[in-house]
Amino acid sequence: MRAKTALFFLVLLVLAVPMIVRGQSRSFGVVIQGTDYDSQKDQTTFHLLNVSSKAVNAWFLSLQTKLPDGTLTPAGGEFGIEVDSGPGVDPGPMEDLVRPGDVIAVVSLVMYSDGTFEGNAGLQKSIVDIRKGRVAAQQKIIELINAALADPNEQHPTAKVIAQLKAELVPKTINSGYWSELTNALRNITNGYESPRMTEPGWEAAQLQRQVKYHQDRAATLKEVLK
Repeated sequence: MRAKTALFFLVLLVLAVPMIVRGQSRSFGVVIQGTDYDSQKDQTTFHLLNVSSKAVNAWFLSLQTKLPDGTLTPAGGEFGIEVDSGPGVDPGPMEDLVRPGDVIAVVSLVMYSDGTFEGNAGLQKSIVDIRKGRVAAQQKIIELINAALADPNEQHPTAKVIAQLKAELVPKTINSGYWSELTNALRNITNGYESPRMTEPGWEAAQLQRQVKYHQDRAATLKEVLK
């Protein structure tokens, strides 16, 4: 796989997708160049190629599994890779996708770094919503830390931020991108709070300020895929 920056991957499984049609003629900017089934490992490897003239930042396959009697299962989901930051993957060979079982697939969605896409509009909208949730999470984390640091009556701003992040994670319905980013921030900030260096003068404030800088930078890279 060729790319200009380090990539971060998210695997999505979406049920109740349309049946795969054999001999499907519609083509996308990402194609399945070849397929290898390993009977010993019982897994199928899909070799992918970006044949477009643009970088891509998400690509998904719609799947069916071959049964012992030669029949196929109904389409059971969409599986692929989403690049959550950076410029995406340039034209050329891409990372292989591997799935358990003897599987056939067609490309169902390709999202380009210029904001355009081909294929499953419902899945594309879901990914865009997740990306927006990630950005919103950075803004919330920065807001909570800055407010805690600015409070002259707060002796332990880290404890306050931890409590507020936990409260943000309570709702039963929450954007998965927002949830994952807040969860990671909560873990990192909690680890800092448990450090023996918390007793050192100025260390707690400096640690939180480093968190602000990290999430500002993270927000900037996440926004690159929200064109």
